[in-house]
Amino acid sequence: MRSICNVSAFQGAWFARVLGGVHHVSWLGVIAVTTLVVLNANLAMRPGEALKLIGFAALNGVELVNPVAELTMTAFAQRFDEDEIDADSGQIVASRV
Repeated sequence: MRSICNVSAFQGAWFARVLGGVHHVSWLGVIAVTTLVVLNANLAMRPGEALKLIGFAALNGVELVNPVAELTMTAFAQRFDEDEIDADSGQIVASRV
């Protein structure tokens, strides 16, 4: 039961991170994830092992996510106002700088 709660909590924190990024308040997700990681490390039966796992996951994320983002293998959609999109063609008529 404890592991189910742990997985559910981390999924909730991940969702807060994604939702915060979509609405341009990414700091909210960072606070949620950081709070959960600290709480999880304090409640772990073996805090040293938990911190090693957290460190490995963080290093893995930095080593895998950053190169993918730098190689532009991912694309993120931008929101455009209605006056920036041509009603007839659906094309973007104004570009953002």
